Amino acid sequence: MPWPKIRRKLLRGRVRILFRDVEDEKKKITKKPKIGADVTDEDLRDQLEEVREALRISHEESQIAQEELKSANEELQSTNEELLSTNEELTTFKEEMQSMNEALQTVNAELQSKVQDLTYEHNDLANLLNSTEIAVTFFGLQNESAKIYHPCDKSDLELKLKNS
Repeated sequence: MPWPKIRRKLLRGRVRILFRDVEDEKKKITKKPKIGADVTDEDLRDQLEEVREALRISHEESQIAQEELKSANEELQSTNEELLSTNEELTTFKEEMQSMNEALQTVNAELQSKVQDLTYEHNDLANLLNSTEIAVTFFGLQNESAKIYHPCDKSDLELKLKNS
């Protein structure tokens, strides 16, 4: 097997990077062609070879640039997919938070309604006790205590009950 074929197999799937001085390439290309009857076939061949070499270099550079652009494009596509996934997660989280907020607003409204009902009942009971001007004794069964309320005294007296 000839060397170029072996080399191609060894280098398949790899990137080839060539470094050349830019000024040297420009000097080769910017040689002034001979004009007139002094131009020989050899001069034309040299010029043709220089143009071919410049074209080959340009082609290699464009291939390298194209490979770099493909790589950058793949990275951007990967980043875009990650951002789309993150966006979907955030959208789901937002919907869950909105649902939780609605549930909390419902619970809050119910609690406010209960507080308002208890406030009315408390005010009614306080008005009743204040208007009767009679001492009242409240017995609590759970903590076995008695509470005496007298509207003129404005203080409560608590008594502990004993089981007899």
